[in-house]
Amino acid sequence: MIQPPLDEQERADALVLAALLRSSVRTLGPWSLGWSLLAALVCVVWPPISLVGASGWALVLLCGVIERYLVFRLALDERLFCQLGQGQMPCLQALDTSLAHLGLRKESVSEHPPAVRPMGDRLRGTRHLLRWHLVLVVLQTAAALATLFF
Repeated sequence: MIQPPLDEQERADALVLAALLRSSVRTLGPWSLGWSLLAALVCVVWPPISLVGASGWALVLLCGVIERYLVFRLALDERLFCQLGQGQMPCLQALDTSLAHLGLRKESVSEHPPAVRPMGDRLRGTRHLLRWHLVLVVLQTAAALATLFF
């Protein structure tokens, strides 16, 4: 069964979420990258002499690596929601099929295609990733500031 295109409210929700994702990626992403680069520089130029200092910078770097993955995911979601909101993506079923063809979503092995994930579930899932991104950047910042002052 072919799914109809998104309605006006779903397109508006997609565009608003895309704008929120763009803001997060463009502000929190560079902030986190800056802390990661500072941690790498400190570890190379002035290796920490205490276990607490070394652990703090290691946490900053670990948070930075995980944050880079989340930024990639959020940037991809931002583009996809933008395309959905602008009507450049025919429908959610087409999006799911394309993601499956690229190996980014599990493809159905049965003769029946999997149920199309509702737009509300997609919005909730992406907002969940966005919250994790914020928590990770706050943790990274706290670890960096604590390490600088200890």
